[in-house]
Amino acid sequence: MAEAVGLYNANGQFTKSLNVYYNSGVPTANANWAGTINFGGTRNTRVAMHEIGHTLGIGQHWKYASLMTSGTWDGPVANALRAEFDGSGTMLGDSVHMWPYGLNFDSEDGTRNRVRHVMMMQAMQCDMDLGPCDVNRLVGTFRRIVGRASNKVMDTVGNSDGSTIQMYGDWGGSNQRWSVISHGDGIYSFRSMQSGNRAANVHNSGTTSGTDMTITSYSGQNVQRFYVDDYADGWFRIRPVIATDLCLAADGTGNNANVETATCSTSTSQQWKLIP
Repeated sequence: MAEAVGLYNANGQFTKSLNVYYNSGVPTANANWAGTINFGGTRNTRVAMHEIGHTLGIGQHWKYASLMTSGTWDGPVANALRAEFDGSGTMLGDSVHMWPYGLNFDSEDGTRNRVRHVMMMQAMQCDMDLGPCDVNRLVGTFRRIVGRASNKVMDTVGNSDGSTIQMYGDWGGSNQRWSVISHGDGIYSFRSMQSGNRAANVHNSGTTSGTDMTITSYSGQNVQRFYVDDYADGWFRIRPVIATDLCLAADGTGNNANVETATCSTSTSQQWKLIP
């Protein structure tokens, strides 16, 4: 349960008090809008996250029923998020459950789907007017930083101070996942999920084009802080706080291409998405 609550708190903004019980008469688990969760025969993180979704309104609030019509969700925020995740499509469901990302079965489980589940709960709460709509979706755990030019992801080469950051095909490794932290005013840090105490860093505090990106022990100083600017079509540019005329760029489209700073331009090598 603690892991489920932690993922919800790290990747969304919810106001809900939960009361959790064990009930041997419950085959698997159940939950209601009042915030009560009863665990019976199955107790794991996937089931806990699924049941938390019910406490947030899925299949338990009349506004859910009013938007889930004929098996299709009629809410623009969640449907837009589904399209962002999968390229197209709308959210589907019945009177009790929604899919995809409902974590209804063990076959749907996994780190990426757990984070997407939380983000989808946030979006559906917004559609139902049961939760905030102004949540910063860049912030959270297990984020991929995807380059537009190659569709590859930022990847750390090693796990020590000074290890370089490169582009590589996404194979799901923790060295390709980042915890995105907001400092306010559009400024963020990117902490490696491979080693939570290291963060993306402009090597040697360089302020000239061509400076490599590395990871170093997290200090929260400006050398590890970046502006993330909305650029076009859901893509962003990332600019070091210590050199705001420069942008992070991939030096090529193949595996092992360096991530470095470059004079900001319209190049797709400088355009990024931060998604689970």
